[in-house]
Amino acid sequence: MTLSEKVYLKIREDVNTLVFSGNEFLNEKALAERYGVSKAPVRAALHRLCMENILISYPRKGYLIVTLTDAQFQQAQQLRVLNECYALKLLSSKATRENLLELRELAAQGEGAKGNMDFHLALGRLTDNRFVEDVIRNLLCAVTRTLSIHLFDKNITSFRAAHLAVVDALLAGNLADAKQYLTEDILQP
Repeated sequence: MTLSEKVYLKIREDVNTLVFSGNEFLNEKALAERYGVSKAPVRAALHRLCMENILISYPRKGYLIVTLTDAQFQQAQQLRVLNECYALKLLSSKATRENLLELRELAAQGEGAKGNMDFHLALGRLTDNRFVEDVIRNLLCAVTRTLSIHLFDKNITSFRAAHLAVVDALLAGNLADAKQYLTEDILQP
C-alpha cells in the first residue's frame, strides 16, 4: 500500500467517524502535520476524495466535507439496497462456505462506521464482480459520514446483530431472509 493510499484511508476514516466538523476547511499543510507526512500524499488523497464526492475543493481556502441532504441520503440508501441485495444473490450461488464464514467473522468483529463499511465492502469483494464492488464502495463513501451523524444522534454503535443475521441466513441457504435483514440494516430509521 502506498503512502498516498494510507493517507487517503486515514482521512476518509476521520471524515466518516466525525473527527472533522462539517463546516471547517481542511488544508494540505495541517493534514500533512496531523499525519506526519509531506503535502504530496495528502494532496493526492484530497484529490481522490474530491473525485469520490466526499470533499469539495475551494481554491486558496481548502476542502470542505460534502453534506448530503436527507433526500440524497435516502436515495443513496435505496440504491445500496438494490445493489447489495444483488450482491447477496451472487454470493448465494458462488460463495464458498469458507467465504461466508470469513464474512461472519468480520461481522462478529464489526463496530461503528468502520466495522459497517468493512462488512459491506467485503460483501462486494466476495461477489468477485468488480462493478458490484465498485458501486458498493462508491455508495458507502457517499453515505458513511451522514450515516455516522444519524447513528451518533441515536447512540447506535453496533451493526453486529444485523450483519450476523445476514450471513447466518446465507449460510442456511435462505436468500430471502438475508435480503430482508440487509434491507432492514441499510434502511434502519
